Amino acid sequence: MTKKNKDLKAMGAEELKTELEKSSKELVSERASTKQTGKSTNPGAVKSIRKKIARIKTFLKQKGISV
Repeated sequence: MTKKNKDLKAMGAEELKTELEKSSKELVSERASTKQTGKSTNPGAVKSIRKKIARIKTFLKQKGISV
């Protein structure tokens, strides 16, 4: 298991929900900045944020908590 996964797995349900909200807002702002300028400052950012959100949702589901 990677360090990211270990960190997420160790978090509680409320921490995961908070992290999910934070990541969702980060994704929206990254997409908005890309739309405004036409270029992304970090081309891989959207992909990595989406993966992080998927990881968080997976751990929430494993803990039996619906999003």
